[in-house]
Amino acid sequence: MVAVGSTPTPGTGGSVLGDAMVFVAQVIIDKLKQSAREKDLKATNNLIQSISADYPSVTPQGIELKISMADYWQWVENGRGPTKTTTASKPTLAQSLEQWISAKGIQVRQSKGESKQTVLERRKSMAIAIARKIHSKGTIQRFGYKGSNFIADV
Repeated sequence: MVAVGSTPTPGTGGSVLGDAMVFVAQVIIDKLKQSAREKDLKATNNLIQSISADYPSVTPQGIELKISMADYWQWVENGRGPTKTTTASKPTLAQSLEQWISAKGIQVRQSKGESKQTVLERRKSMAIAIARKIHSKGTIQRFGYKGSNFIADV
């Protein structure tokens, strides 16, 4: 973080306004991360870790500061309505959910003696069942199917 009035880092522009914007951006980033943690939006921590800002740039409209995060932020923020199309995504929702189940550490094994193949099959079955429910109802139930608003609350 660059504090207001500090010595500019070479190649960063070094303006007092730019430094102030970097400071404000860091405050916003910290609040976004805190909001996501408070709402328990951390299956993999990828979203929280991805929140970052570019150094301000001058545009014809003024000075611009971009805050970016993982490309699925809008689904976490706004939720996802029921599916309205028959076009499959890549990766499919079920495939993404399989990764999420693994990252979240959700147990799919029935007994210690089960083979790895059986566990993978159960994970896939669980992902498909969750995907069907999301396709029919949308997400996120704990937020009333309306999203978490972790950005709007900041």
